[in-house]
Amino acid sequence: MQKVFIALTDHKRLDEFLAKELQISKNQVLNLIKEGLVFCQKKGVKKGGLALKKGDEITLLTPKITQKPLKKGLI
Repeated sequence: MQKVFIALTDHKRLDEFLAKELQISKNQVLNLIKEGLVFCQKKGVKKGGLALKKGDEITLLTPKITQKPLKKGLI
């Protein structure tokens, strides 16, 4: 699954833009970038400091959720 954003104005930094749109911290955005889940204009993003231009399309892929088994004694 993916979520697509369109930059309506210029932005200095992609990580700040996504942090505001998703209401998460910049560190969380940087983790998504490191995992290869963020694309700008259909190209993989490597750095959070990427400058956005009006009309840029940002795609965020949904991270995979893995379930970890519960440790004994927690139930």
